[in-house]
Amino acid sequence: MFGEIVVATDGSLGSQTAISYTAQIAARTGAQVTVLHVVDMPALEEPLILELYDRVGVAFGPEEQEWVANILERKADLILEMAIQQLEARGVKAEPRKLTGRVLEVIPEAARDAGLLVMAERGKHPIYGIQGSLTERVVRRSTTPVLVTPPFERKLERAVVAFDGSPGGRQALELAASAGALLGLALDVVTVQNTEAAGAGLLSEALEWLWQTATSVPVRGFWRRGQPAEAILKFAREVQGDLICLGAFSQASEHKLILGRTATAVLRMGALPILFARGPVQN
Repeated sequence: MFGEIVVATDGSLGSQTAISYTAQIAARTGAQVTVLHVVDMPALEEPLILELYDRVGVAFGPEEQEWVANILERKADLILEMAIQQLEARGVKAEPRKLTGRVLEVIPEAARDAGLLVMAERGKHPIYGIQGSLTERVVRRSTTPVLVTPPFERKLERAVVAFDGSPGGRQALELAASAGALLGLALDVVTVQNTEAAGAGLLSEALEWLWQTATSVPVRGFWRRGQPAEAILKFAREVQGDLICLGAFSQASEHKLILGRTATAVLRMGALPILFARGPVQN
């Protein structure tokens, strides 16, 4: 499943945690790791130049812009070197990859053929690196499963899988089953429905599929009532989950992807790593 893991880094503390999660997963699965840094010149040049102008009161021409570009290139090399060292300290070898372009476009494309993309939920100031809203937008665009990591690492032992019977929910179930088998995780399936009968029906569908497919994975099922995002996060705390697996409910509309309301809310409200199941977008 995780033949290759691409971890995006901007050198922030959040990205360092993303690298730590990458090391944890790679150590268990033997996956190949690529550390990606994007020199976001189209997005950074103008705001960075304006900020420098505001600070020093001097206009920046082509020579000064080239100077800034060289600084960003050297900074990128340092960020990649530090990330590789962090991974090697945990016994994981990795390859660096430096690309230039628009972060929002380059990261999903660079991870297109990978088994997993790992990103921090929050990074640096938007002028200097990846910020939370950008991570959310990358999740929307990615056709690769995306692990979005919180500020602090925790050992992955129990995953919470949100299942609602939708195509996205089924993708999340399939991804969780594979991850559970590879990483040695226990799975707790939760469905949030207004009635117990509806919840029981969905749980029966999910558990029957898991018992037949992921025979080596410990599985439990639970029904909860309430607002979906809040109920999922509360449940994850109750069972001491270390990971939440969600379907991202992608749709295509003029080449734009839509992140479901529940997935968006969990991403913004949660303090756990979130594994988003993605797949080819259906037109």
